[in-house]
Amino acid sequence: MPNESKDRAIGNIPGKQDDHFTPGKNYLFAIGINAYKNFDQLNNATKDIEDLAAILEKEYNFEKENIHKLTDAAATKANIIDEFERLRTKVNERDSVLIYYSGHGWMQQDTERGFWIPVDATKDHLSSFIANAELKDIVAAINAHHILLVSDSCFSASLLTRDVSGVMGSAISDWIKYPSRWAFVSGKGPVNDGELGQNSPFAQGIIQQLKENDGDAINIVRLADHVTQQVRFANNQLAELKPLDLSGHEGGQFVFVKKQSEKDDWASALARNTVGSYGAYLDKYPCGKYENEANQKLVDIGDEKEWNRTTRLDAAFAYRQYKQKYAKGLH
Repeated sequence: MPNESKDRAIGNIPGKQDDHFTPGKNYLFAIGINAYKNFDQLNNATKDIEDLAAILEKEYNFEKENIHKLTDAAATKANIIDEFERLRTKVNERDSVLIYYSGHGWMQQDTERGFWIPVDATKDHLSSFIANAELKDIVAAINAHHILLVSDSCFSASLLTRDVSGVMGSAISDWIKYPSRWAFVSGKGPVNDGELGQNSPFAQGIIQQLKENDGDAINIVRLADHVTQQVRFANNQLAELKPLDLSGHEGGQFVFVKKQSEKDDWASALARNTVGSYGAYLDKYPCGKYENEANQKLVDIGDEKEWNRTTRLDAAFAYRQYKQKYAKGLH
């Protein structure tokens, strides 16, 4: 039946860093496959990634040139591996990478090894699949600040590490500052693909949370908590978020930050009124509208810090030093 739901299966406390951290770019690599050659076709995998990419580009800090999608015939194993390599050579240690897979998954029952199924995979030939272990090796080679791997496929839970410590509780600035490696998977066993022309329940939950978010940002733990409850209640599907068992995870989180104008960023810098906030503004807008004001704010903060030191010493030499350093200072 064209509108019936299908399963996406084939058969069976971080170290302290500098306060001033300027995030880099956000990258999305999304894979969506409906038109399989050798397995049952899916309803909504390509729509899932198209809808996700659209909201990230429109409302969040994902630029079009940093969004790459492989769908249907293009999503061969070779193309997927090649795109991972392109991504690896492009990103740097300040960037954030979101990898999203929507398609068939499979588990080898006697070994409990999980696999992604590219569009050109053939039955009974494991060499044409992408093993989760291989995927983790590929991801480990990407030198990004944050990596979030989202897998909406059956039997994807083998990506997750076991017995991890609790989620770090902190402010968004710390979640962004500390590096992270997370995986968010749609279920431990078979997962629902949804009715034709809609989204899978898992994808629909993610997209809905991004659309309904009325704050400036939403972190992955908060988003995943809502999605997990939603899909479990509606579909009895056990989505799960855990850190990947990879080096580089230091307790941070992938944070979806909404697009802001230069005026918004300047208002945010003024509200924080720190060396870090003005430095972040100048890094993002080196010739910006408020460049002179930002530089003056940095001078004023240094002036105030020096004056506080001077008054603590309360000695003639200290006042002379202050006057020499800040001849036209605030004090």
